[in-house]
Amino acid sequence: VASKLNEGSEFAVSLVYQVDQEPQAVEPAASTNNGLLLYTDMLHKKALVIEDNDMNAMLLGLLLKKQNLAYDLAKDGQTGWQMFNDNKYDIVLTDINVPKLTGDQLATAIRNHPNGKASMPVVALTATILQDDLEAYRKAGITDALVKPFKETELKIMLQKHLFSKS
Repeated sequence: VASKLNEGSEFAVSLVYQVDQEPQAVEPAASTNNGLLLYTDMLHKKALVIEDNDMNAMLLGLLLKKQNLAYDLAKDGQTGWQMFNDNKYDIVLTDINVPKLTGDQLATAIRNHPNGKASMPVVALTATILQDDLEAYRKAGITDALVKPFKETELKIMLQKHLFSKS
C-alpha cells in the first residue's frame, strides 16, 4: 500500500497460481447448487438499462457485467424508447422516475409495440414502492419491480426469473 495525502492510494496484490495447459470448453449450466445461474448463461442475452443517475447506472452496469449480461444504457426514457425500437433486447431494466418518458410510460409504449416486442419483460427499478404503486406499474405494463438499493442476489434472481422462464 502506498498513500499520499490528497492524492490517493495505490494497492498492489501478488497472486501465485498455476495455469492449466489444456483449455477446457465450459458448458453453460442450468443452475448452481444455490439455484442461481452461472455467468455463462447470460452470454447471449442483452438488456436495455434506462437510468439517469450516474452512480446507479455505474453500479448496475458492474453487476450486469459480473453476470456477463450485455447492456445498453439510456439516460432518459425517450432515448431508451428509441434504442428499444432500433435494437434487439431480452429485457428492459428501467428506473421509474427518468426524464422525458417515465419508466411506466415506457412500459405502456412497449406493451403497444408491434412486431413481437410487446411481451418484453420490463423490470422497474425504484427507490420506493407501495402496493398502490405496484398495481399502477402493472397496469402500465411493468412486469416486475426491484426496490433500490437491491442486493446482487436479488438482481440475479430477477434476471433468472425473466430471462429464463419456461412460460
